[in-house]
Amino acid sequence: DYEPLALLSTNLGIYDKEAAMDLIALCDELCMDSISLGVSLGYAMEWNKRFPDDQVAGGLAYGDVEATLAAVEAIGTGQLGLIGQGSLRMSEELGAPEFAMHSKGVEYPAYVPHSNPGFPWALAGGHMSMRTFMFMIAEGETSVDYWVDAVTNRGWDYIRSDIDGLCKFSMATPEMHAEALRIAASLDIDEAALLETTHRTFIRAYAVERKSGFDESDYTLPAEAHEPLETSTLEYFNTPEFFAEMQGRILTELDGRARGLGYL
Repeated sequence: DYEPLALLSTNLGIYDKEAAMDLIALCDELCMDSISLGVSLGYAMEWNKRFPDDQVAGGLAYGDVEATLAAVEAIGTGQLGLIGQGSLRMSEELGAPEFAMHSKGVEYPAYVPHSNPGFPWALAGGHMSMRTFMFMIAEGETSVDYWVDAVTNRGWDYIRSDIDGLCKFSMATPEMHAEALRIAASLDIDEAALLETTHRTFIRAYAVERKSGFDESDYTLPAEAHEPLETSTLEYFNTPEFFAEMQGRILTELDGRARGLGYL
């Protein structure tokens, strides 16, 4: 699968496919999430690269297959708690959150946040509950208006598959989803009703976050996501000022919807 392969190989400076398969297999055997593991390992390696006089995890470095395998084993057996606690807590402990690739403590899938300012509003996996991860590539829009609309009116539609069980990668149309429910579950539902159910599910989950104490400081990206990405040919637009305006408008809109539905 793309995520384990990308995050447990090239993300870690490992370009040997057999080594990558070994890392993925070990991750699975130890019952860990490959996205969280790969991003957390990458953070530790990046820390060691940037701070050579303050090494962690035995000096774990990009491209070191044997050391990475040993680190995965240690994390899975509770012997490397610094990395095992994930990117959020690790970066807070080390005092360098600016390059920790997560929002709300959920590590990013293998899509950079520089071109996806919608990540903070994902309910769970960044690419599984907020579809904005491909919008910049597919549509190339960079205005605040576009991205507010993308998060509040389109991105959440991806969780429809969590409601009816259809594979997200099937790219089924809304009508196909409704038809599947009519056939498989004998539910008298149409496209519009399913869309409203999906929207209410998203808003209810967002309201749970807000009631749990999440505020504007949680709906953020790491600071380095607001800097130009030198290896990308995509237009640079996700500045701190851009995101601050976008964030404020999205939170105001979603809070209003949650109150309107009686969830807040």
